[in-house]
Amino acid sequence: MQLFKLHNNPTQLVHYQEQPNPNKVPSHIEEALKLSKELQVRVPEWEPFFLEETEYITDYSLNVVNGRWKEGERTLLNNPDELQLKDVIMYALNVIKGKWPEAEKYLLKSPRKSAWYAKDVLRARWPEAEDVIIQNGPGAALYAMYVLKHRWPDAEPAIRAGDQMNNSWARYQDTFLDGRNRAND
Repeated sequence: MQLFKLHNNPTQLVHYQEQPNPNKVPSHIEEALKLSKELQVRVPEWEPFFLEETEYITDYSLNVVNGRWKEGERTLLNNPDELQLKDVIMYALNVIKGKWPEAEKYLLKSPRKSAWYAKDVLRARWPEAEDVIIQNGPGAALYAMYVLKHRWPDAEPAIRAGDQMNNSWARYQDTFLDGRNRAND
């Protein structure tokens, strides 16, 4: 942004008119994010707005900061609720690109999000989370099918009980039991 001040005729430069004015906040966070991404410019005065909604932190970190963003991480880890844990996982997957130990204590509060973290971020077994994951049928089915890649007999009662809405027991049976016991459901 300071480069425009150095040019003898900055109006001839590409994007001169589009330079963000930190004193004029766009009407929507999405507008500010879009402009920041297009121009590859951080505007510190706008960053508090991106921190208000955790869903913007990963996008801003990836496309404007171009890496980890400490302020965003602090916000994500400020006692996230179930919905915000999705954003924590997305940040670990796309920005950190792997294990995020500081986030794991929060993820362990959610059986389903723990299963997704193991599947998508760790891409491996997460033994510390298995006692949590087993409490949620759909999460346990996901973990067994995509992480363990074998039957998880201890989790089968939870998987079967949690099947009312998402067919996790049927998918688990098709994957590991060749569809057996369908008549007993």
